[in-house]
Amino acid sequence: MEGQAAKLAAERGTNKDFYQITKAFNAMEAVESTDNAQQDYAFHLAIAEASHNPVLIHLLNSIKSVTLESVKASVENLSQHQQFRKQMQKHHKQIYTAIMSRQAQWAQKAAMAHIHHVRESLREIEKNEHDINHTFLKNS
Repeated sequence: MEGQAAKLAAERGTNKDFYQITKAFNAMEAVESTDNAQQDYAFHLAIAEASHNPVLIHLLNSIKSVTLESVKASVENLSQHQQFRKQMQKHHKQIYTAIMSRQAQWAQKAAMAHIHHVRESLREIEKNEHDINHTFLKNS
């Protein structure tokens, strides 16, 4: 959904949409990355709204609470690790730049790379914590 939303936002976004995306992006950038879950969510929501796809917008609004909790968990876990935090910031900048320059394919790829990165990074953190807990219990 994120990739499609970014692609459509680049293709269909209006000046008003781009203003909202810019406002959300700047707000997200202005807050310490460990505390920006709400701004991160607002950035992605602004992109979805700029897609002008009513089905996508309805779907995202219907799962808002679950999505927001997911974003909060991702931000809390990933922002503690500098390499993950920097990559998330890089992805957000790429998504933003691609949409603003109306490069739909790049926007789609950047959004999909971002989601893939978050998913894989969370899996890596979970695996490492599991390994640490397993080793701790084994040695106790």
